[in-house]
Amino acid sequence: MRACSGMPRVVIDRVSVSFPMLDARAKSLRASLRHLGSGGILESDRDGRVAIAALCRVSLNVGSGDRVALIGRNGAGKSTLLKVIAGIYQPSEGKVTVEGRLSALLAPGLVYDEELTGWEAIEYGCLLRGIPRSRVAALCRDVAEFTELGDHLSLPVRTYSAGMKVRLSFGIATCDAPDVLLVDEAIAAGDVYFMEKARQRARRFVEQSSVVFLASHSEEVLLSICNKGVLLDRGRIVAAGPIAGVLQAYHSIADSNRDGR
Repeated sequence: MRACSGMPRVVIDRVSVSFPMLDARAKSLRASLRHLGSGGILESDRDGRVAIAALCRVSLNVGSGDRVALIGRNGAGKSTLLKVIAGIYQPSEGKVTVEGRLSALLAPGLVYDEELTGWEAIEYGCLLRGIPRSRVAALCRDVAEFTELGDHLSLPVRTYSAGMKVRLSFGIATCDAPDVLLVDEAIAAGDVYFMEKARQRARRFVEQSSVVFLASHSEEVLLSICNKGVLLDRGRIVAAGPIAGVLQAYHSIADSNRDGR
């Protein structure tokens, strides 16, 4: 649900997300768990159909000025939560309310049609978010300067390397500061030079965006950008609060898991 009244905010009310495993009848529980990996919880109904519970009754109320780090192991539910906020996934139960204009960078494949050239992708990304045409030319130049893709911008995006797609995706997603900004791992991708450029650009957009959600395994990045943290484990929130305390809780859980092996 998107709303425009009041200050920018994100309200997540008892949200759950489940993904059915359509071939689960033919799998042993051990095989299913290997498929599942470290995240989510296996559920089954009366007929034996199995689903992965990726998020379990998650609730958050994030307001203007909050820069929230999503922390947890691979498969803990961080990317799923971002996609629910972005409206890509619909909750199995619960409700998400976003007040304000939202921009999301959730994967290197942000460009919607890879047959577009880089220039066309930038223009399309701007127009899709409702940016006036009068501003598009200037924003195209900004993205070109940031990405340093040069003549490659005249080529179809499908010809780009993964790193080039990350640069283009990040540049498009941060060409105009939204009210609510979602970022998944992109800042931690690429070579050292690009990482520093991305961090500097992200800091500027964090200052201009009212609400930020950032999922990354780089604690340096999280500490430099975020003031709050949410620790997810198997689709549930196990800690939330100031970023330093949540990172400490994450390390405590990781240490406990290692000691229990």
